[in-house]
Amino acid sequence: MKIRFFILKDQMGNQLSEYFQNHWEECQTQEFLFAQNTWLDIHGRSGLKEGAEYTFNAPEALKNALMEGNKQEIFRLNRIPVSRVGEEEPLRSLEALILDQKLLFLRMQQDNGKFKYVKPASYPMVSDLAKRAAYLLGLDFALVQVVMNRQRRYVVRKINPAPKMREKDFLTLTRYIEKLKQTLPNTGGEVLLGADPEFMLANGRNGKMMFASDFFPRLGRVGCDDIRSRNQQKRPVAEIRPDPDYSPVKLTENIFLALREAEQMAPYRSVKWLAGSQPFNSFSTGGHVHFSQVAFNGHLLRALDVYAALPLFLIEVPESAAARRKRYGMLGDYRLKNYGGFEYRTLASWLVSPEWTQSVLCLCKVIAESYPVLKSQIFLSVENQRAFYRGERELFREIVLEELYPELRQLKAYEVYEEPLEWFFKQIKNQKRWNEKSDIRISWGLRPANIRPRRARS
Repeated sequence: MKIRFFILKDQMGNQLSEYFQNHWEECQTQEFLFAQNTWLDIHGRSGLKEGAEYTFNAPEALKNALMEGNKQEIFRLNRIPVSRVGEEEPLRSLEALILDQKLLFLRMQQDNGKFKYVKPASYPMVSDLAKRAAYLLGLDFALVQVVMNRQRRYVVRKINPAPKMREKDFLTLTRYIEKLKQTLPNTGGEVLLGADPEFMLANGRNGKMMFASDFFPRLGRVGCDDIRSRNQQKRPVAEIRPDPDYSPVKLTENIFLALREAEQMAPYRSVKWLAGSQPFNSFSTGGHVHFSQVAFNGHLLRALDVYAALPLFLIEVPESAAARRKRYGMLGDYRLKNYGGFEYRTLASWLVSPEWTQSVLCLCKVIAESYPVLKSQIFLSVENQRAFYRGERELFREIVLEELYPELRQLKAYEVYEEPLEWFFKQIKNQKRWNEKSDIRISWGLRPANIRPRRARS
């Protein structure tokens, strides 16, 4: 495998270069000038010359971090709160050291200017904001300053892609690189998939929204999302929680069983079930996919954004997709879960049909088991992030079909799920879009009874 690390030429940069020289089969270190400083391009190789590649702080990411215009635009596009020029002194200032979406430390600046290292669990919003800011710039290693402003809101103030480190933090960095050297060449083991896709209900006669909580319980295999309607205790968004499985095909079958259970709770032909991006104004539906038995990191997250979210972007209905991304479906949206895995939340609800469901889950499976060999990082470009949020589909259609699709087809994992994946990319090639207006029960082969729904609970 190969690892490239771009770092400032200083004491730590030289120390990192020395580590690669002493512990990797091959190491090349080159110097280059950027932003009036000398930087190191450290390139280490271990084992086969072909295979997994891992890059820390690619030049495009350094450009985003060090060029103020790029940084501010990326933060604006992704709604990252930032401190304003000339803003008053903050009420609180913390610094988070991020390595591949992991928090190495969190420290708070005291009145005397010195730092006190604090427990991350005491400031979860700070940790999450720092990780997200680094990720969206494309940084895998950075020190992020987050402050509480006079409005008592946490905002990003500074970000440093080449911070000075304590010796213990440098050892943590090199241990992490050593772990990658041992584990990444063996990537390809079975990844366990789960999901909790959402849908909404509509009155089949007048099209008005109906509340999921009038039909389904809060918890269970069929339930309601946490989102509540304005000024009410009712929940409008339904979600299913099928049993996880290693096979995306079997997971699709489990989703059908959960939908059938939901249909037994609400067997009304006059009620439509809708999926996709945003069935109703202000209420979106997501196709959240859960991953476990795979190590979470920024590289896997970036691969899901590029190889899953971008192709799916091409078959969504543009208007509702753009509306959803005003609040949901941002790049790199995830949650760590207490079972040791993570939930990827960027995708819209692919429950539209069993074909879309199976093909998306197969795609996620292939990406999770093959991400170290996937090379595209197109969202390191501020222009591409802007185009994504603007919904510029034609720009990305060529990229998906001529770059991403051929790359995926070369993977061994792709062969296992070739039929649903070929169907998926054929829809993109033919410029098809999924149908967000149709009742998903019809596409799933569920036959509701011709009876009137019971009166909604007060």
